[in-house]
Amino acid sequence: MAFYSSYNVYPNQMQYYHSYNYASYYGSPYNMTGGLFYADGKKKQNVEGEENGGGEKVGAKDALDFLKPLWEKILGMVNFEKPSGVSFNQPNFSSCVVWNKNAVTVANITFIGQHPTGIFVNTKNDLFVTNQQNGRLLIWYNGSSTINKTILTNATGSMSIFVEDDDDILVDNGFSNGRVDMWSYNGTLKTYTTFINSSCTGLFVDVTSNLYCSLANQHRVFKQEYKMNSTIVTVAGTGCPGPVQHMLDNPHGIFVDEHNNLFVADTYNNRIQLFSVGQRDVTTVAGFGATSYTFILKKPTSVVLDASGFLFIVDSGNHRIVRSLINGFECLFGCLDENGSSGSQLNSPQAMAFDANGNILVTDFGNHRVQKFILIQNSCKTTATITATTAETTSSTGKASLSLDGVQLNLNPNLLPSGWSLCYNATYSSIMNSLIITTVLSSCNKAKLLLGCRKAKNEILAAAAMGNRADVLYDCRTTSSCTHVANGVGWYFSDSYSWGFVNGNDTVSRSSCDIQNTNAEYRLCWHTKASGGYRCGATSGLNLDTNWEKIIYHSN
Repeated sequence: MAFYSSYNVYPNQMQYYHSYNYASYYGSPYNMTGGLFYADGKKKQNVEGEENGGGEKVGAKDALDFLKPLWEKILGMVNFEKPSGVSFNQPNFSSCVVWNKNAVTVANITFIGQHPTGIFVNTKNDLFVTNQQNGRLLIWYNGSSTINKTILTNATGSMSIFVEDDDDILVDNGFSNGRVDMWSYNGTLKTYTTFINSSCTGLFVDVTSNLYCSLANQHRVFKQEYKMNSTIVTVAGTGCPGPVQHMLDNPHGIFVDEHNNLFVADTYNNRIQLFSVGQRDVTTVAGFGATSYTFILKKPTSVVLDASGFLFIVDSGNHRIVRSLINGFECLFGCLDENGSSGSQLNSPQAMAFDANGNILVTDFGNHRVQKFILIQNSCKTTATITATTAETTSSTGKASLSLDGVQLNLNPNLLPSGWSLCYNATYSSIMNSLIITTVLSSCNKAKLLLGCRKAKNEILAAAAMGNRADVLYDCRTTSSCTHVANGVGWYFSDSYSWGFVNGNDTVSRSSCDIQNTNAEYRLCWHTKASGGYRCGATSGLNLDTNWEKIIYHSN
């Protein structure tokens, strides 16, 4: 266990946050790939039993019995019914939940600057991200694909953000001005600020309007009834770095449940700490020192609870997102044992949030972007039951249920839910006209359609979107600016002009194919006027190109 011998040897701690020299702290990740792990840290195996450290056999039931006590203790402390006044999302996930492992990029360095950290999604599905490089707060309304509002906060180096249910926005302004600022939703700085002379690497407001701030360079978390301008009280940590239970070392993300139990990402101690109300003892619920788990974390920077009280942890030093289960831990994203910039990889992620649809949004610090991992499945019904339910829903409402919203980038079609099948595949050199369209649609004849495009001989779809048949085939005739927005996608179709999509409410300029370049990577257009394809994402001018493919899947 030499891993644990390196505590208290991290000099210049603030260098990481504002000089961005994260490599000097993170180094190479530990050899922890994806999967489910039991208490001894070994990956789950489909065997009767395996030896534990003492040489005795431990079967699946024994492992489960060994792990249950701590989670029963934690879950017993918390009533997970959502209280009134809660401004953030806590989805209820089934044991069969699945997310797309390839994320969609919501915003890149052009919009959010370098090294994004703070992120928040409220129950209206508004997304808030701090641009710490330029001192701005960016807001996307209700799942919009484009930024709807920018507030100049002048909070350069801002690490965290929290939005209350009354739409007041708390922004860390510690690096520049040593305080937390409150902004109104319309972009006005309110008179209230709390002065702390430090950055808040985590911000949270509980159900009784107490403000919590984690102070990484002071190794503590404070609490203040801030609307009453009350005294600041330390509720976790001693002010000195250390690995013992009551101490913290460079804490970051914090989460407070409705009973005011405090969860802290104790970053440099490589663990998640639980400070329970009315309890003298501090419980390590994940990472170094956990009594019921041996699961290695490396520089965790964010912790969030779902509706059932299970932890979702941004394991920044291992470049991944993990979650707790009743019988261990599971790696969700970034499980390739390395950092990277592909859609399935992360590079020193910092914070995460759930949106109202159960999708997971992450500030991908080292890649200078915000990533969204789309919820694909949250049901344990069998395929037969799902099919029957979908058919009933379609019959009664005229709409079939859909598992992906908005335009998807770098989509692996093998991850589509059961029932989807390929019905059309041709290169961009293949001509489409009204007669050919009739043939294509007779083959692709089911209630839901998915349009996509990709490089030839490449399995991954560069851009793809799904919708109900009537929406995907919404006839815009030759109207230049026509789109029909459904399922987060702007659709247009004509059997003698063009067929394609854009993301959300983005505008088009069809002539005959769409030639707009805003959010270009989210656009697809095929000529249907005796010509081939035209664009696949940002790549255009593909008429008669044999190196790109047009793809259609369908499903009931």
